Amino acid sequence: MRFRLITLVFVVTGFIANARIAAQEVDVRDILESVAENLPDDYDMTELIEVLTRYKKHPINLNKTSPEELKTLVFLSPLQISNFFAYLKDNGDFVNVLELQSIDAFDIKTVESLLPFVTLSVATEYEKLSFKNILTLGENDLVMRFAQTLQTQKGFTDLPGNRYLGSPEKFQARYRYHYGTIVSAAITLDKDAGEKFIGKPFDFYSGNIAVFKLGRVKKLVIGDYTLQFGQGVTMWSGFAFGKGPDVTSVAKKDLGLRPYTSANEYSFLRG
Repeated sequence: MRFRLITLVFVVTGFIANARIAAQEVDVRDILESVAENLPDDYDMTELIEVLTRYKKHPINLNKTSPEELKTLVFLSPLQISNFFAYLKDNGDFVNVLELQSIDAFDIKTVESLLPFVTLSVATEYEKLSFKNILTLGENDLVMRFAQTLQTQKGFTDLPGNRYLGSPEKFQARYRYHYGTIVSAAITLDKDAGEKFIGKPFDFYSGNIAVFKLGRVKKLVIGDYTLQFGQGVTMWSGFAFGKGPDVTSVAKKDLGLRPYTSANEYSFLRG
């Protein structure tokens, strides 16, 4: 009888754990669906997916985070971010992540959306930056996509004046490297359908190396980057999320200097 009871406890515990994991996955999908309504048609959702995926692997430490870091979480409004740091200043470090419920303007939906991406623990292995750790502890992701319309389109026929110069294949390759939240690197190669290889295999190249919160260096990006300051009046490259049903979402969330990882061939700076 005791063995059956223990087995039942393990089974129930397993169901609860699986339900929590499934709930977190649903939250991520819900976030993507909700923000997609307020994005431009040509916005590259891959960039947002990469941000949320990275924070699920390496959650944000609530006691060591910054306003710019929280602004990358698209479901948080400027008012909520301001209230978060006001609470942290008045009450000190968080002891439990569920304290988020005590912050003004943090409703249940916001807290549930935030939980998969935050923590109170410190990943000490990423604080010791060395060449050896970069090689052994870093995460590498390579994604390649190929697409082609099977039916022959008019632009690829031999009709005079209606022919694209290039081939009908569309190809994209993305390489991403992350060493925790300290070092990142990105390479994006893209070839659109109908575009011709003129002396090079791809029509769009993009890449960068970025360092964050390393000693006196707050941010350093070499390569392609975006700048977002002053609600777009001062400087704004890249996309901004549109207005949502919440009145606090009218204001843009300026993220300052950011590495550019999108496959869009415009709206970025290089240097």
